[in-house]
Amino acid sequence: MDQTAHAFTVKRKTKRWPLVIFFNIIDLSSIAARAVYRMKFSISNFSHEDNRQAFSINIGRSLAVAHIQRRSAVPTLQDPIRQNISTVLNSPAPQCTPAAGAPHSKRAKADGNAKQK
Repeated sequence: MDQTAHAFTVKRKTKRWPLVIFFNIIDLSSIAARAVYRMKFSISNFSHEDNRQAFSINIGRSLAVAHIQRRSAVPTLQDPIRQNISTVLNSPAPQCTPAAGAPHSKRAKADGNAKQK
């Protein structure tokens, strides 16, 4: 298992012990998920490292897609980030526009409330 973990790892050089433990957990869970997948679907030709790397990348992307989609719906998201998200998701960038007549700042909102009184 150690040889398998070192072949394709997510570890980075860090002095923070919580990150070291987190990276180890990610590596081991990737190996375990691949073993369960192999057993469930009876894939015998699944021993190449390229397949392991592709499997790990596929898991990472599928776990991140929900977060990326949720983030793309944020109306205050900067345009370059929105374009990168559309590239990753292979979809057109959603155009979020502020509500009509809505104040753009706290000061404008405060002034608007003062005028209404």
